[in-house]
Amino acid sequence: MTRPVQVGASGGEAYLLMTDQKTALVDTGFAYCAPVMIQNIKNALGGRDLDFILLTHSHYDHVSGAPYCKDVWKNCKIVCSEYAANVFTRPGALKLMAQLNETAAEIAGVKEYEPSVSKIAADIAVKDGDTVDMGDMKLRVLEMPGHTKCSTGYFEENEKLLIGCETLGVCVPPDKDVIPCFLVSCESSIKAIKRALELKPDKLIITPYGYMEGEEPARVLNLAVTRAVEMREFVTARHRCGISEAGIARELKDKIYTERYAKYQPEGAFMLNTEIMVELLIKEYSDR
Repeated sequence: MTRPVQVGASGGEAYLLMTDQKTALVDTGFAYCAPVMIQNIKNALGGRDLDFILLTHSHYDHVSGAPYCKDVWKNCKIVCSEYAANVFTRPGALKLMAQLNETAAEIAGVKEYEPSVSKIAADIAVKDGDTVDMGDMKLRVLEMPGHTKCSTGYFEENEKLLIGCETLGVCVPPDKDVIPCFLVSCESSIKAIKRALELKPDKLIITPYGYMEGEEPARVLNLAVTRAVEMREFVTARHRCGISEAGIARELKDKIYTERYAKYQPEGAFMLNTEIMVELLIKEYSDR
């Protein structure tokens, strides 16, 4: 396998994997980023076909470029979890994705792009233990619920390559500190991170937060566990002191939302996620 190539546009990060036999795109970013991403993919492929799109979960900022890729590479197969495949059959979910893409485009200053999100659909729905065959690479599917119910990773044993998801956390440059991002379960997230550590990956991709290798994957994954436990302990302790959920969320913002973090996530999105995590942690751990 050649080194993964970052082919996404700004705000729509995606990684291209290539073996001698097959090619695969990991996530696809926002809809408005698709034209630039597709040109980047064409440049990297050099005339080869795109065989797979591997989706890590069903959020609009990871999947919305997929239909545009299908328009160019007709035989490309969209691979995702069974849960995500079901999400893509729901008209309400597709409508919300379209609306969120419009907002993202407006924020980015893109006034015109061709909406295509409504055409997204899974070609291959996978579950834990299934394999995506890329010839020289066999990617084993890992269910990683925590960020979402449909969060999915892929692991290649020979390459020791882990394609992760935001269940593992949000990595913030330049030193790749890790911010928890569990929107359905902290307990499941910690379990998924520890499972990832047991695989001892030498290479790790977490879109849209980058590719890392060597000692970095272990450092980031260990830090992800530490940060998740720290947040759990902070929230539950403040809750026991009688601080409101809104108050705890504001305190977390003051602790976490630095100027550098603001470059990667708008304050509104950060607060929404943080409020969800605070409520979730109190429900999961307040009786323990």
